[in-house]
Amino acid sequence: MDLNSVNVEKVIKFALLGTLSLVPLLIFFLWRVDLDPSLPIDSSKFGTFGDFFGGIIGSFWSLCGVLIFYIALKEQREDFRTNKDAFVKQAEALDLQIEEFRLQREELYQSRQVFIDQSRTLKQQRMSSMYFSLIDLYRKIVDGLNEQCPDGNYFKTLKRTLVDGFTWHEDPYECHKVAKRHYVELYYSRKEELSHYYKIIYRIFKVVDESDLDEKDKFEYITILRSQLSENEMIAIYYNSHSRYGESLYRFILRYNFLKHLPSISKPEFKGHLVEDAQLSSLLGFNTQLFRAISNF
Repeated sequence: MDLNSVNVEKVIKFALLGTLSLVPLLIFFLWRVDLDPSLPIDSSKFGTFGDFFGGIIGSFWSLCGVLIFYIALKEQREDFRTNKDAFVKQAEALDLQIEEFRLQREELYQSRQVFIDQSRTLKQQRMSSMYFSLIDLYRKIVDGLNEQCPDGNYFKTLKRTLVDGFTWHEDPYECHKVAKRHYVELYYSRKEELSHYYKIIYRIFKVVDESDLDEKDKFEYITILRSQLSENEMIAIYYNSHSRYGESLYRFILRYNFLKHLPSISKPEFKGHLVEDAQLSSLLGFNTQLFRAISNF
């Protein structure tokens, strides 16, 4: 018997056929037996028949029970194998979903990075456009101030007025105080003209400083602004930043070292140290060397 081809239906049919095959044995046993109810029962014959019939039927049905149990175990094993295959396929499907989610996450991350880069680029473009618009406005203000001046150079005249009205002292600190006081008096007389100039300078600093640019790029933009200024403008910005009217601008000047190219001998408080014009070139050279030494330190 091939046990792999056995199923429950075949076992049941086999059991029924085996049971029916005992019918001839029952007929043969009862052959020529007088079934008169009035006669006493021969217990020995029925006992022998019971032992024979029970032994065969019991063994036969036990065999059928064993076969059915085997079939149940085999089907259970097949179910386990099927469930295992299903679990393996589910695990593979989950792995595919996890991989798909990972790829989607990477794609979303890349898309986010592209969006951030585009947003940063747009901000930089908007900031650059605003910056150069302010630079153009700054030039127009300077041109307007120069047009008001007879010699065509407003800040040169402003410095000359500041130097000519300055009283020099031997004490450097006192010289600086006198220079600031003299500048404030001069500023009051020209406040309507100079206020727009300082406001546009402050606005350019503020736009660059509050932007999302790197520090290196911020210094590059400030360098562009510094390249537009003359030495006379730097003198005006220097004294304005040391007055109470330029406190907000002073922190930007310190942060970006904006006036690093302003020679100290150009300030009125150093006027008394210049005995003759021949000292000017040597002092300018000394000022440059001193600045380099400080920077290296």
